[in-house]
Amino acid sequence: MKYTANKVYKNSDVAEEYDKARFYSLKGRLTDSREMALIHKAISQSDLSLPATILDLPCGTARLSLSLARKGFDVVGLDISPAMIEQGINKIIGTPLEQRIKFEVGNGESLSFPDAFFDLPISLRLFGHLPPDVRQNVLNELSRVSKSHVIATYYHKNSIQQLIRKRKRENSGFPWYPVNIKIIDEELKEAGLKRIKTFFALPFVSETIVVLAKKM
Repeated sequence: MKYTANKVYKNSDVAEEYDKARFYSLKGRLTDSREMALIHKAISQSDLSLPATILDLPCGTARLSLSLARKGFDVVGLDISPAMIEQGINKIIGTPLEQRIKFEVGNGESLSFPDAFFDLPISLRLFGHLPPDVRQNVLNELSRVSKSHVIATYYHKNSIQQLIRKRKRENSGFPWYPVNIKIIDEELKEAGLKRIKTFFALPFVSETIVVLAKKM
């Protein structure tokens, strides 16, 4: 299904400026650090141990893929945007991480991998962009290709950050789809998953929620 982010992030100019626009400032660096810390905390509370293969969807410019590979995981970075993938490839060319990260262009609603292919699929910075039906399709696929656990980032509709950004997002014409915990649990159940840990970037303030779920 087509949605706004699906098209926007395929733009090569957007891909080239993605990191600079989001993670070069002090606030951006703090956001990056906090998100990586939450993802690794969620991983530590799953049953995962090295060696293991992780799906990073969407991998974007490989921010998370690089962090995972440096920890010793083998990573498949998948994104719908060839332009984003190109940025990721440029970061690992000529480095030892070439042996740990494989990039693919693909659609999260229809993954090409067999059932239970990955030790752990992770989705960071995606679900806020997805209409509910698309989000459910992607979650179903993450569950299908997982051996046990799934980590997914949602965005809480009742956070201070969401309330502050709501009007700006409405005026931008760039749709955003925040949720509450009830909706998260309903979507996880539909995908055959159960929420076992919830990590808030900053409770009640930040909209970012990292969910660790397990197949039922």
